[in-house]
Amino acid sequence: MLKAIDIGESIRYICKGDEGDNPTVFYLGNISNRDKLRLLGINWQTGQIESSKMNENLIDLLKCGIKKIENLDGQNYDQVDEKTLEKLPLFILVELVSKLIELNFATEAELKNSP
Repeated sequence: MLKAIDIGESIRYICKGDEGDNPTVFYLGNISNRDKLRLLGINWQTGQIESSKMNENLIDLLKCGIKKIENLDGQNYDQVDEKTLEKLPLFILVELVSKLIELNFATEAELKNSP
């Protein structure tokens, strides 16, 4: 039996090193299948993800996957756009991309171990 994806589900995520009394909280969520297919650039002949296409779409991946941000410079953002992402240092964006990929894309090992 398959387990359905809850597209509305999100998790609270605090970046490594942001351990103060009032950290910035990112709400990371599921990315719709339509957006996954658009962002991944799948080669339909081989079924493989074209990583160069995904690299071109990392900002769009962040915009689709970050559902809201709390306490970024004391402000909350219910919608994340490129202007909001420009406020974040590159190392934070890289960490968030990594976490979103972990949340949204099963690894080959996970697929092999699934029933």
